[in-house]
Amino acid sequence: MYERTIPIYTMSKTYAVTGVRVGYIAIKDKTIRARAAKVALYTASNVCSIAQYGAIGALEGPQDCIEEFKTELKIRRDLFYAGLKDVTGGALFGEPPNGAFYAFVKIDPAWAKSAGLDKGESLSWTVVEHIIKVSRVGCVPGLDFGPASEGYIRFCTCRDRKELTGALESMRQVFQKSA
Repeated sequence: MYERTIPIYTMSKTYAVTGVRVGYIAIKDKTIRARAAKVALYTASNVCSIAQYGAIGALEGPQDCIEEFKTELKIRRDLFYAGLKDVTGGALFGEPPNGAFYAFVKIDPAWAKSAGLDKGESLSWTVVEHIIKVSRVGCVPGLDFGPASEGYIRFCTCRDRKELTGALESMRQVFQKSA
């Protein structure tokens, strides 16, 4: 696969500097690399010099922070999924992702119906609005990611552990009131 793979990296994800729009691609094949450079030249411009120098510093500096951050993100992911199972009693469920700090969980339609949230509209929008209204926890309806994602909700799990625990406890109200 290495010969046919084009790795794409971003500073925002690797070094946790959200909003810094700097990245790079690593292409072994010289012809494809030259063509990609042309595409990048005309599509990715105006990256400020401060961000560029910051990216150089990150790449040339110690890299142990990456593994530490990856380990911490796994802990936060697992904390959230375990808490979600406890708090929702299975009303929201799913498998933890291997490479993202988002939880993309399915809504149990039977729970939504019993909670009076199955109104014939977008289930993901209705449940998200309910969660935000009752618990003030931010989340995104699955429908925003395309029709195949209807019935799902996305949560961000990269917040610190205390915030994740607090969000889960706030959400407990949603599922106790709705039960």
